[in-house]
Amino acid sequence: MLRRYRRAARCRPLWALSLALACALICLPSTAQDDTIEVPLTDATRGVSPLEVHGRALIHEVIAGPEIEWSWGANVVVKNISNKPITLVFATLTELGRHPESGHPAGLGDGPKYIIAEDRFFKTDIQPSDSVVLRDTKPGVLGRGCCVNSVDKVRSPEAEFEVIFVQYADGSTFGNPAAATEVFARRKAIVTALQQLIESQADDGDHFNDKLSQQCASLGNPICPQINRALGRGGERAALAEARRLLDISERHAKLLATYSAN
Repeated sequence: MLRRYRRAARCRPLWALSLALACALICLPSTAQDDTIEVPLTDATRGVSPLEVHGRALIHEVIAGPEIEWSWGANVVVKNISNKPITLVFATLTELGRHPESGHPAGLGDGPKYIIAEDRFFKTDIQPSDSVVLRDTKPGVLGRGCCVNSVDKVRSPEAEFEVIFVQYADGSTFGNPAAATEVFARRKAIVTALQQLIESQADDGDHFNDKLSQQCASLGNPICPQINRALGRGGERAALAEARRLLDISERHAKLLATYSAN
């Protein structure tokens, strides 16, 4: 009994020391730098752009020792300052963080290079003097990386918006049309899917939901959701009317573009 008591007595100082160390670690103030930085949006477009860009970016950055966590958000608004309606805007948004000397090719804290395609081939053009929100996001889930060489060797973060290509409603263009090759191919795929949906329903009035589901992969977002919403509001007749409306808009655009190409 006495031996057991002595053993317990010897353990008490060790237990107390462990508790004190744990408490010290928990209670120490955090040395992590947690900042949200507002970054002005700059226009990097080559030549005289038909769009005036406004907005800002935000970067949320947490640095703890050599490790860094970060996330970007951006609000990008463009105004059509030309005298023509615009059918397509193809642009990029580049987000550059504060740590170019991190030893990483992309730079720790950099955001990805976003491709922004605002295609109005199936809806109303961007009219002269109209403004459109192209991107509106906030910092979210933090990425993580290592290692930041020195918090002293930082630069000002940058957010660059560049207009690569613009297609006007009359078929004339600004910039490099080759950049929008995928957009043009997608237009054709959507037109074909709309035509097939309408024609198949004319041949066989049953199973519209199945036919729409089959075409949704080609129709994509936001065309398929638009038709689905019409289906939910007014049934098959409303959905078919919406499909025809979208097809009519695309055909009007196609005629204008073909007229310009012929000239």
